[in-house]
Amino acid sequence: KHFCIQTFQATTTTYDSTSSVRQMDSSQIVWSHATNSQSELEKALSAESPVNFIEADVILSEAEGSEPIMAHPPATTSDLTFKDFVEKILTAQTAFKAMKAAAASGSGLGIKLDFKQPEAVGHCINHIKERLA
Repeated sequence: KHFCIQTFQATTTTYDSTSSVRQMDSSQIVWSHATNSQSELEKALSAESPVNFIEADVILSEAEGSEPIMAHPPATTSDLTFKDFVEKILTAQTAFKAMKAAAASGSGLGIKLDFKQPEAVGHCINHIKERLA
């Protein structure tokens, strides 16, 4: 399963795990920015939310033994680990697709991860590989 988002000018092209390609007007994207806590993620994923793209920041937690967490420096703690973020996104993805298909307004939920520490990337890729295997 591969997910990739490319944004060029006013059009966003999304690719999903079924190799479906969909283009949409970028002005129609509703973002949730700095979705770095349980409450912000729950708000973005709620049925009432117009959000279709979620942006979150990733750092390594000093307190959790270098576990990736969702936080934006100078914050160094969070109630949302990367693993929990991924699980909630994957769980919500199925419901999101069904809801948006019924409304004929989209095919999935996009995410953008902003890695604030390069060391966090490998940890996150390994988790995604294990989770999607």
